[in-house]
Amino acid sequence: LLTSGIFAILMAISAVTFLRKKYLKSIVIFMVSFMLFVIPLSYIILPEIGRYVSSKEISEELLRRAKPDEVIAVETRYRRGVAFYTGRLDVPDAHKHHIIKRLLAGEKRVWCVVKKKNYHQLYTDNKKPYNGSTYVVYELGKKVIITNKIPDDGQFLKEVRTSDDF
Repeated sequence: LLTSGIFAILMAISAVTFLRKKYLKSIVIFMVSFMLFVIPLSYIILPEIGRYVSSKEISEELLRRAKPDEVIAVETRYRRGVAFYTGRLDVPDAHKHHIIKRLLAGEKRVWCVVKKKNYHQLYTDNKKPYNGSTYVVYELGKKVIITNKIPDDGQFLKEVRTSDDF
């Protein structure tokens, strides 16, 4: 807010200076206001937003936890990013309800990156709710990493068995 306020004030001063036909002074004030806006935006605001938009941090957590022979499934929106950052070409789409249920019901450990609301819906679906246990191992913004088996290190944020566990 402080940066935006200073930017708005300097832009108004630049406009007034321009209308008084002091063009060089107006351009200098404009450039100063622009730099005061862009520097905090580039170094403070955008990197923080990027954490939640990019799949890099989620992928690093998956690489830390998942073994090479374990499946990593990801919702459609995050698939390309996770495939890129993990170096895996075989990343199944875990967006559709029946696919994620099939993956989680398997014998092998599966890691899934899904939106929190879709994870909640997995257990609260009116037609066919999932009836197995899952473990939330990581949360970032609207995304969670879940698995169908207890992680090897025994660390997880939450175990969910039914919709009551939310």
